[in-house]
Amino acid sequence: MRVFKNGIAALLLGSLALLLAFGTPVTAQVPSTGVEYNKPMNNGVALITNTARGAGTTNTTVSSLTGSQSNLINIGVICTFNQTAHGGSPSTTIAIQFFDQPSATWQTLVTSGAITADATPTSIVVRPGIAVASLPTGMVAANLPLPRYWRLQQVVGGSATPTTTGTVGCDYLK
Repeated sequence: MRVFKNGIAALLLGSLALLLAFGTPVTAQVPSTGVEYNKPMNNGVALITNTARGAGTTNTTVSSLTGSQSNLINIGVICTFNQTAHGGSPSTTIAIQFFDQPSATWQTLVTSGAITADATPTSIVVRPGIAVASLPTGMVAANLPLPRYWRLQQVVGGSATPTTTGTVGCDYLK
């Protein structure tokens, strides 16, 4: 019986050591997209980093549902775009989308207005009970709960070969 107890203790200690060594999520660079993202923990983060990103659409999804943000316990999320520099005349929007499993499509919950200026952080929110009418100027919100599978989308448009530099970051709301 003593050997059995010592074996269990060793197994538990070994498991704890592995958890401590490998349990912390790390930021990963998605090859050839320039998108960095973190798999969310309890506080959650979805991140798009732009370095002279040209016109086009960028999603935080890596591949199918397994790459989306997976929300297990949070009721909402706030995402903020902060453009620090630009080239040409960019017009950027950010959106929070959810995966509709019956139709197997991504649907938009909330989209920002067009963002054109540097150093003017713009936020979008999805959270039930939010007082949409009393939000600060430029902030857009959806009075809805955050679904299980969601992603952040950024669309850069504009004219004169638009580019944008900056970040979009998200945090879960309890």
